[in-house]
Amino acid sequence: TATKTRSFRRPVRPPGSILLALALMLTGASVHPKLQVASGGIARCVIVTQPGATPAERYAAQELAATLKQITGAPFVTKELTDDAPESAIVVGAGPLTARFFPEVDLATFGGEEYIIRTQGGRLLLAGGRPRGTLYAVYRFLQDQLGVRYYAPWFTHYPDRAVLTLGSLNV
Repeated sequence: TATKTRSFRRPVRPPGSILLALALMLTGASVHPKLQVASGGIARCVIVTQPGATPAERYAAQELAATLKQITGAPFVTKELTDDAPESAIVVGAGPLTARFFPEVDLATFGGEEYIIRTQGGRLLLAGGRPRGTLYAVYRFLQDQLGVRYYAPWFTHYPDRAVLTLGSLNV
């Protein structure tokens, strides 16, 4: 009797994608840069507010700093900056730095409760429409990305994370 043989064909990858992957591996570059937020009890980024921030945006930055300290054990600094933000920064709310580092985000078109959570390079943007969008961005980030749970006004669960690194986000 005759036996049938099967031949399996491997998928052919375009040579460009193989060369790009090889180049990235050799240079040590990453397709999705990561933002190191904290490690070893030390904050590795600064929390930035901007001129003209509303009371809700300032409160959102304070809540973020306090919660990140609960999670990582690292004290976080909150600064108001106008000209430039460090390479590793969490930008909270609308302002000149948001326009400079996230030009594709037009917060003027956001409704009062709409928000955005986005990383770009070594920076994280937590912002939204006024009056509450930025506060919602911070709470959603803490819940969905970091695992904070607000069960009741007197009971909040904070995960323990000695090392906190963020990958690419676009919410």
